[in-house]
Amino acid sequence: MLVKCWPNIAHWDTIAAASPAATFYHTRYWHDIVVSAYNEYKIATREFIFDDGAIAVLPCLSSTKKSLFKERVRLKSAVFGTYGDIISNKPLTEEQRSQIYAYLKKLNIGITIEGNPFSQSGMTDFFERQECFTQIVNIKGDEAIIKKGFDVGAKRRLNQALKGGVIVRTIGSAEEVKVYYNIYLDCIKRWGQNTIFQYLEPIFHAIFNQDSRFRKIWLAEKDGVIIGGVIVFYWNRIACSWHNASLQTYFDCAPNNILQMEIMKDAFKNNFLFYDLGISGGREGVVAFKKSLGAEMVEFISGRSRGQ
Repeated sequence: MLVKCWPNIAHWDTIAAASPAATFYHTRYWHDIVVSAYNEYKIATREFIFDDGAIAVLPCLSSTKKSLFKERVRLKSAVFGTYGDIISNKPLTEEQRSQIYAYLKKLNIGITIEGNPFSQSGMTDFFERQECFTQIVNIKGDEAIIKKGFDVGAKRRLNQALKGGVIVRTIGSAEEVKVYYNIYLDCIKRWGQNTIFQYLEPIFHAIFNQDSRFRKIWLAEKDGVIIGGVIVFYWNRIACSWHNASLQTYFDCAPNNILQMEIMKDAFKNNFLFYDLGISGGREGVVAFKKSLGAEMVEFISGRSRGQ
């Protein structure tokens, strides 16, 4: 097994495009977004080349914590509620995966491998395992088919948004990124101590500046006022909702329901098979909302190196 480290990796883009399990979070583009917005992260992706022609990539970010006496390095296969784990140009054998994990173990540093709901590969005993789940809609048809998956309450709120004159469009300028961010800050105030993590404004601008083939920032608008939005990433045939925010004063207009409908309609139009609504951070109300849209729970395993 030949191992190459970033930036001396030749096949990252090719493998991410060839692997059906790869999401946008497995691409170089997502990692570029993260490191451009957060100085504490560096790209640390590994490539593994096997004699039988199999090529695997483990997208990674590294972070370093300095203390008085030493530096502590940690590798993370994903950050900010996204997915990681190994992607490859063809299915790996159990022996090949074991070789990769053995290599990681020899690094003797803290490693976190976030799982991938689109790949049910296992992890070795090197990792302390954690059960996770996301909620995914199988995109099976047009608006009428999508709406059939909504429960009664979700259909009612969608009609409420339509009657209220809420329109949906994609973002048009960097100035609107600032508007979206301010809506997010309003959500932070509402969540208070329940806030798990607060994103900094630069990551939203980095997303806006990314290739529009791979990202869309959807906005809900009423009477010329932006009242909510959703950030969605696109790769292969998987659309992933990464972030959303809406103004509480407009909840009676149900912006989230019409946003999700338009996103799913667009996904079907552009031949996507799956719309992943993402990890809910333990918020039961968010889980219930996604279920109301016809999203099914999909479990996956993440891992952390033992003793770290």
